[in-house]
Amino acid sequence: TDSAAVSSIGNTSALSSTAAESLERAMTNYLKSGNGTQADTLLQQYKSRMTPAQKSRFEALFAAWEHPVHW
Repeated sequence: TDSAAVSSIGNTSALSSTAAESLERAMTNYLKSGNGTQADTLLQQYKSRMTPAQKSRFEALFAAWEHPVHW
């Protein structure tokens, strides 16, 4: 199949830096407001597309809010 034809729902490509920044802002807002469950949900949705560096960044974010990361 043509990778350009893959919908965003089924997108398995690496997470772009812009998307990772947006995701980080959303997760920070959830963690700030005490809604770790929502942050966990986003992490599960996008973890397969994260680069090792992005995973480290999100681990640090969760650690800063004393919220365990469940890969």
